[in-house]
Amino acid sequence: MVKNFRRTYLIAFSISLALFLALILSVPFNAIAAERIAEPSAGAAAEASKAAAAGNFGGIALKVISYNIAAGQGVVNDSKKYVGKKYLDEIVKLMNAEKADLIGMQEVDDNRFTSRFIDQAKYIAARIGMHYYWHEASAVGPFGKLNKHGNSVMTKHKIIKKECVEYKSKGKKSDGGASAETRAFTYALVEIKSVRINFISTHLGFPEYARVGQAKELIEYIKKLKGPVIVVGDFNTTQGSESYKIITSYLSDSYAIAASKGAAPTSPAEAPKNRIDFVFVSKTGFTCDKSYAGGDSFNNASDHRPFVALLKLKTATTAASSSRTAAEASNENDSQNGDGSDESTKILDLQKSLFNAK
Repeated sequence: MVKNFRRTYLIAFSISLALFLALILSVPFNAIAAERIAEPSAGAAAEASKAAAAGNFGGIALKVISYNIAAGQGVVNDSKKYVGKKYLDEIVKLMNAEKADLIGMQEVDDNRFTSRFIDQAKYIAARIGMHYYWHEASAVGPFGKLNKHGNSVMTKHKIIKKECVEYKSKGKKSDGGASAETRAFTYALVEIKSVRINFISTHLGFPEYARVGQAKELIEYIKKLKGPVIVVGDFNTTQGSESYKIITSYLSDSYAIAASKGAAPTSPAEAPKNRIDFVFVSKTGFTCDKSYAGGDSFNNASDHRPFVALLKLKTATTAASSSRTAAEASNENDSQNGDGSDESTKILDLQKSLFNAK
């Protein structure tokens, strides 16, 4: 009788222990199953990938401005007239009201007598709360220290990289005016919501053959960049010119693709007739909600009105654009934890061994 009692006790104990171990060992498997259910199906991932390629997921809204500020000399732009900070302060007021994400300025000077030797880019950026990068394209005076003349990029976002590139192409003195002046562009790699955007501000020269050469140099530089590109500036040309066609062979004119268009002319500021200031963007990845020249509030601060583009950079924010697909996650779980069948086999083997030991 004692023998039978021990046998019954051993069987009951074995069954209880087996059930307990089965419960403990089954937890990881259940957790894995739950994780897989949370992952999108392969079909859903494929659909998400197609949508991302089509640019159908959200986007980053960007207000971009191109503005030739005439070296802070105002609408008359008399390079010999002392004006102090008057027009710079007006530009600050106007830009504060715009609340832009990216601003590209041209004819931005440093150490200029007529504006009290102010570093104009630094002065404006500090008062509109933006990071900035400025570099001269040309300079006059002793040792090239006076009237340094260049382009600037400004943004409220982080600048990761920056440089200035001088154009090799330029006009001749015999062409008159500022034809022989060295021209350049300033470049900044800007990070906005974890997306890196290539932003360029430039000012092309005279005459058209010089602009054609500069446009070609600009496009060759852009071809080497990775990611979305925005180029703004005073191009000293109009839509349809040879230099314009070179640029739009690789970039889109924001005004041309805008869903809504305002008045386009930017020059001269008092009574604009021509659009010579542009915002160009990569041909893929961007849409433009609205594009327009600044209104009458800008008719005094410079001899140009700014050109504005309300852009949207298309981004994919679903599982399709993440580093892991559902299939990859499933394979990873299988390789690390098995598919659950091994754990079930272990439980059955344990149960058999316990019963065999009775």
